[in-house]
Amino acid sequence: MNERGGDANGKGAVPEKTSEPPPLKVEALDGSNYEEWSGRMRSAFKRYKLLKIAVGEEKMPEEGEAHERWIEKSAVLFDLILQSINKEMFEHIKDLLEADDSGPRAWKLLRDVIQSNTLPMVIVLEKEIAAISMRPGDDVKPILDKIKDTCRARQRKRGLERPRPWEELWQR
Repeated sequence: MNERGGDANGKGAVPEKTSEPPPLKVEALDGSNYEEWSGRMRSAFKRYKLLKIAVGEEKMPEEGEAHERWIEKSAVLFDLILQSINKEMFEHIKDLLEADDSGPRAWKLLRDVIQSNTLPMVIVLEKEIAAISMRPGDDVKPILDKIKDTCRARQRKRGLERPRPWEELWQR
């Protein structure tokens, strides 16, 4: 292992200076595969000696060469994270990211957004609702009922369904 974390051939090392992150072979985060994605990402971060930065154990030094090195590692971390999320996921979080964001902030942001349980459900619902088709002359009510059924099925699957006494009263 060399001083940058790689083997004698440099494989697995974080480059001293880089504008391109190392290649990553992780299935893209799509909102429904967070646990598997985060485990594989943590493994990649560990391989590239970025895990302590990602989880906040290695804080940014105040100044000097160590500060510059931390900034470089954070940039690689940030690029790895953005490489590993799908387009829909990026669309949902892009407004929360800033141009000068750090890798650790992006990692925490994704964890917080996913663990809030709303984003994955929204992504899945968008896909399912987009698949509902309506032909000219179709009545809108069955389409709206199908959308409600899709939403309720997702709520039940996640244990989020609430009683709806007003609907039961309406149907009587």
